[in-house]
Amino acid sequence: MDGVGGTERIKKALALASFYEAFNLNSLQPGSVVVVTTQSGMTIQIHKPKEEGRG
Repeated sequence: MDGVGGTERIKKALALASFYEAFNLNSLQPGSVVVVTTQSGMTIQIHKPKEEGRG
């Protein structure tokens, strides 16, 4: 994973890990969505699907 594409994936993974901790995404309820935009303008949308067979 060399080059710009690999670097961007690493940046996104690190940002996601930071937001996961900062916004306590373990507590995200099924069917909920969190959208976060970084200072650099990168937007991350996290969606926790509803559990099958429920609502």
